Amino acid sequence: LRYMRAGGQALPLPSPRVAEPSVAVTDLSAQVIQAARRLPTGGPGATLNELLLGSLAGALRARYGPFARWPKAPAPLYATVPVDLRSGADAYRLGNIVTALRLPLPVDDDSPVDRLRACQRLCAELPARSEVHRKVLPLLEAAARPGPWVPALLARHLMQPDVTPTVCTAFKWRDRSSNMYGRTLLRV
Repeated sequence: LRYMRAGGQALPLPSPRVAEPSVAVTDLSAQVIQAARRLPTGGPGATLNELLLGSLAGALRARYGPFARWPKAPAPLYATVPVDLRSGADAYRLGNIVTALRLPLPVDDDSPVDRLRACQRLCAELPARSEVHRKVLPLLEAAARPGPWVPALLARHLMQPDVTPTVCTAFKWRDRSSNMYGRTLLRV
């Protein structure tokens, strides 16, 4: 709850009248990911989420400079990460049962290795934090039935630029065809 309520740093964007891209999408080959997962040397290998968050922190630092130049320094810049709430017992269920967890990005670290190690420490907290969300989810769903304004209120808060300035996720799409119960997946 502390992370969900906390205000942070908004991206230091120019005037709202200036149009800029708000979404960045890139292809990453399996070879690049496998090589990067072996980093940093002398420590545990990195997961895909850790690599993406470390890269995002580095890209934002390269684009906007160190935190000392940001308007609300030293408030953290948060990244929102979707986390699947399905357990092994209900992994067969179709659809998304996800939550969004906020992590303070290590934008101020000079070294890419330091940023990656910081992201590894942050991601180590994700399982315990998502377990809290898994327990709270039925309460939110129950509150949303008689009062649909509850999710709208939460969504309005979460869409503020200092609460959710960045969202980081990955879609794994393999070149081979996918199927379920012997039937080929045609489209997504």
